[in-house]
Amino acid sequence: HIIMSDQNIKVCCRFRPVNKIELKSKGHKIVAKVGNDCKSVTVGSGKKSKTFNFDYIFPSNSTQETVFNYSALPLVDQVMAGYNCTLFAYGQTGS
Repeated sequence: HIIMSDQNIKVCCRFRPVNKIELKSKGHKIVAKVGNDCKSVTVGSGKKSKTFNFDYIFPSNSTQETVFNYSALPLVDQVMAGYNCTLFAYGQTGS
Protein backbone atom coordinates (compact mmCIF):
# COMPACT_ATOMS: atom_id res chain seq x y z
CA HIS A 1 0.00 0.00 0.00
CA ILE A 2 1.38 3.40 -1.02
CA ILE A 3 1.07 6.31 1.43
CA MET A 4 1.23 9.92 0.25
CA SER A 5 3.18 12.40 2.39
CA ASP A 6 2.01 15.94 3.05
CA GLN A 7 4.78 17.61 1.01
CA ASN A 8 3.74 20.08 -1.69
CA ILE A 9 5.87 18.67 -4.52
CA LYS A 10 6.37 15.01 -5.34
CA VAL A 11 8.48 13.53 -8.12
CA CYS A 12 7.67 10.02 -9.32
CA CYS A 13 8.96 7.85 -12.17
CA ARG A 14 7.54 4.98 -14.12
CA PHE A 15 9.69 2.84 -16.39
CA ARG A 16 7.78 1.04 -19.09
CA PRO A 17 8.22 -2.71 -19.47
CA VAL A 18 10.13 -4.20 -22.40
CA ASN A 19 7.70 -4.56 -25.31
CA LYS A 20 7.13 -7.61 -27.55
CA ILE A 21 9.15 -6.21 -30.45
CA GLU A 22 12.16 -5.58 -28.21
CA LEU A 23 11.89 -9.07 -26.71
CA LYS A 24 11.59 -10.72 -30.12
CA SER A 25 14.57 -8.86 -31.60
CA LYS A 26 16.60 -9.23 -28.41
CA GLY A 27 17.29 -5.54 -28.88
CA HIS A 28 16.68 -4.57 -25.31
CA LYS A 29 18.94 -3.93 -22.38
CA ILE A 30 17.86 -2.94 -18.90
CA VAL A 31 19.86 0.17 -18.07
CA ALA A 32 18.04 1.29 -14.92
CA LYS A 33 17.73 -0.82 -11.79
CA VAL A 34 14.99 0.21 -9.37
CA GLY A 35 15.86 -0.17 -5.69
CA ASN A 36 13.86 -2.48 -3.44
CA ASP A 37 12.43 0.56 -1.66
CA CYS A 38 10.90 1.86 -4.96
CA LYS A 39 12.48 5.24 -4.20
CA SER A 40 15.86 4.98 -5.91
CA VAL A 41 17.09 4.00 -9.35
CA THR A 42 20.64 3.22 -10.45
CA VAL A 43 21.66 3.88 -14.04
CA GLY A 44 24.73 2.18 -15.46
CA SER A 45 27.02 -0.23 -13.66
CA GLY A 46 30.32 -0.31 -11.84
CA LYS A 47 32.23 2.91 -11.26
CA LYS A 48 30.17 4.74 -13.86
CA SER A 49 26.83 4.07 -12.16
CA LYS A 50 24.72 6.90 -10.79
CA THR A 51 21.84 6.65 -8.33
CA PHE A 52 18.85 8.99 -8.32
CA ASN A 53 16.20 9.29 -5.59
CA PHE A 54 12.51 10.01 -6.03
CA ASP A 55 9.40 10.13 -3.87
CA TYR A 56 8.25 6.94 -5.57
CA ILE A 57 9.19 4.80 -8.56
CA PHE A 58 6.40 2.70 -10.02
CA PRO A 59 7.50 -0.80 -10.98
CA SER A 60 7.27 -1.48 -14.73
CA ASN A 61 4.26 -3.75 -14.16
CA SER A 62 2.24 -1.00 -12.45
CA THR A 63 -1.24 -0.44 -13.79
CA GLN A 64 -2.62 2.90 -14.93
CA GLU A 65 -5.02 2.66 -11.99
CA THR A 66 -2.13 2.38 -9.52
CA VAL A 67 -0.38 5.40 -11.03
CA PHE A 68 -3.63 7.40 -11.00
CA ASN A 69 -4.51 6.47 -7.42
CA TYR A 70 -1.08 7.53 -6.16
CA SER A 71 -0.43 10.57 -8.35
CA ALA A 72 -3.71 12.12 -9.38
CA LEU A 73 -6.50 11.06 -7.03
CA PRO A 74 -5.15 13.04 -4.05
CA LEU A 75 -5.06 16.12 -6.30
CA VAL A 76 -8.68 15.60 -7.34
CA ASP A 77 -9.64 15.62 -3.66
CA GLN A 78 -7.67 18.84 -3.14
CA VAL A 79 -9.27 20.54 -6.16
CA MET A 80 -12.71 19.57 -4.89
CA ALA A 81 -11.75 21.18 -1.56
CA GLY A 82 -10.98 24.45 -3.39
CA TYR A 83 -7.21 24.26 -3.77
CA ASN A 84 -5.20 24.83 -6.98
CA CYS A 85 -3.22 21.80 -8.13
CA THR A 86 -1.00 20.83 -11.04
CA LEU A 87 -0.01 17.41 -12.32
CA PHE A 88 2.83 17.45 -14.83
CA ALA A 89 3.43 14.28 -16.82
CA TYR A 90 6.44 14.07 -19.10
CA GLY A 91 7.49 11.31 -21.44
CA GLN A 92 5.94 8.60 -23.49
CA THR A 93 2.41 8.82 -22.10
CA GLY A 94 -0.02 6.53 -23.87
CA SER A 95 1.85 6.24 -27.16
